[in-house]
Amino acid sequence: MRKIEVYSENRSDEGLLEDVRKQVKADNDLELVTEDGDILVVLGDRPAVLKKALEYVEEHKPVAHISGGEKTVGCVDDYIRHAITKMSHIHFTSTDEYRNRVLQLGEIDDMVHYVGEPGLDDLKTEDNVFLEEHFLITYHPTFDDSNIDDLFLALKNVNRKLIFTAPQKDKGYKFVVSKIKAFVKENPQSEYVESMGRKKYLSYLKWARAVIGNSSSGIVEAPSYGTPCINIGDRQKGRTQGFNVINCKLDKEEIMEAIMKAKRIEITSNPYRKDGNAIKNIIHILKTVDMEDIMIKEFRDR
Repeated sequence: MRKIEVYSENRSDEGLLEDVRKQVKADNDLELVTEDGDILVVLGDRPAVLKKALEYVEEHKPVAHISGGEKTVGCVDDYIRHAITKMSHIHFTSTDEYRNRVLQLGEIDDMVHYVGEPGLDDLKTEDNVFLEEHFLITYHPTFDDSNIDDLFLALKNVNRKLIFTAPQKDKGYKFVVSKIKAFVKENPQSEYVESMGRKKYLSYLKWARAVIGNSSSGIVEAPSYGTPCINIGDRQKGRTQGFNVINCKLDKEEIMEAIMKAKRIEITSNPYRKDGNAIKNIIHILKTVDMEDIMIKEFRDR
């Protein structure tokens, strides 16, 4: 029986990978372990994930990477994500464009699989939660947040419930949180939620007037609900985008204009959803991949 370790570093990754763990555990040919697996499964671009991948590589064990090939210009994530790609042996990408980018990094064709975004397989929400009309705001630190006051100046003009979620704990995290808390203290129609869990977060995302900030959830999950995304700055620059996205600078006037433009759209398609079986396909590959000589990675020039 092939042993699989599924590693997550933070609360958002934990929610996304829980369904992967459940399907590994349910499969008769796989065993879910918490350490010393035959294959390590990781997601995304966090520093701890990079460190964990290196541990497996040093033990001559393969790494399977979910969400490689993505591009986010305005933050350090790109460096880490591409480094994890080069340490990995099996790749699961969310779009065909991202698959091509992994191939550009010299990876082996047969080991790079376009499966779609696993987080879109089952978008369960807590629809019994009472949700007043609101905007959902998630703003992560970037290379330059010197104009962040423009975001709050724009939001002061919004006469709706404002729900802030916690940013990622990157450099600048404390600065962003302090700005959010100061705004919430002075504006009673706003609320800061440190963590609400994936299902509850998706409920707020589903029924929001718009999601505002620079989080990937506005680009990846929001199109499935028809929720507009006001994408601020360059943090998500380079990601494939759906018709729900309005891009603007970290500038008061541009943000206010984007809020005025934001309207819920008819749900047509989500560029990150393939066939709704991303995790099922990942499980199939994990248990059937040929492990012989898998650690011999030859750079493929293109």
